[in-house]
Amino acid sequence: PSAISHALGFIEKDNLSPEERLIEGIGNKRILLVLDNCEHLIDDVARLASSLLSACSHLRILTTSREALQIPGEWLYSVPALHMPQENSVVDMEAITEFPALVLFAERARAVRSDFALNAENLRAVASICSQLDGLPLAIELIAARVKTLSPEQIAARLGDRFALLTSGSRVTSSRQQTLRAALDWSYELLTETEGELFRQLSVFVGGFTLEALESVALLDSNQSILDALSRLMDKSLLIVEQQDQPRYRFLEPIRQYARDKLNETGQSNLIQDRHFNYYLRVAEETEPHLF
Repeated sequence: PSAISHALGFIEKDNLSPEERLIEGIGNKRILLVLDNCEHLIDDVARLASSLLSACSHLRILTTSREALQIPGEWLYSVPALHMPQENSVVDMEAITEFPALVLFAERARAVRSDFALNAENLRAVASICSQLDGLPLAIELIAARVKTLSPEQIAARLGDRFALLTSGSRVTSSRQQTLRAALDWSYELLTETEGELFRQLSVFVGGFTLEALESVALLDSNQSILDALSRLMDKSLLIVEQQDQPRYRFLEPIRQYARDKLNETGQSNLIQDRHFNYYLRVAEETEPHLF
């Protein structure tokens, strides 16, 4: 409450609490209050937002967060990854503006190398970079800064070691935004023990998975259900769900690789890989008679 009051220019009063002063200051004014990066204070923000909205009839609040506040009246809008060409697809130079991922790469590249421009020679490599990064804006911003020392073709060829390349953020941004690994560390450290355990194990699935596959492969130490832990990872915006004949879940590829590194650190990697192998071997054996 004190931080918001200060931002709005309200003067604190000794006889009122910071929250009461905020409610008095907003009153019936028509205000749009924007609260950014709420996930690390989610419980406090949820309580305060609910209190303000109950007391101030013309107040609207826009929050950005990796998870919802879960208060009455909340509407969710999921911010998707940037639209980009499919890997190995042919992109017409005149269609570049249809792909925000390419536009963002070009803008950030020009910020470090003023003569950079997308052209017929480098377009395929830039499209490949954006595709390998799954359209993740922070990753694209960080990787584009590498054109100062590498060509787009060299960057695309070296992205197997993407975390070593994604380390060129601004000096004035917060430390968690200066590298992709730091940004993912920030999200990972907010997970509960059970959520972190499932997050690591899901990294064995390349290209997504169904709930049936997950329940056959994952192995949680706690008594909490796999479905509950999966739902919480989705609530924290770490997983994407794709509605087909049955829902499929997947990580953005940079997030999956990060989770895989975390799994390797635990010594559980071989066990989970074996359970993954055995599940898909069983699927193949059950499917084979129906193929012919």
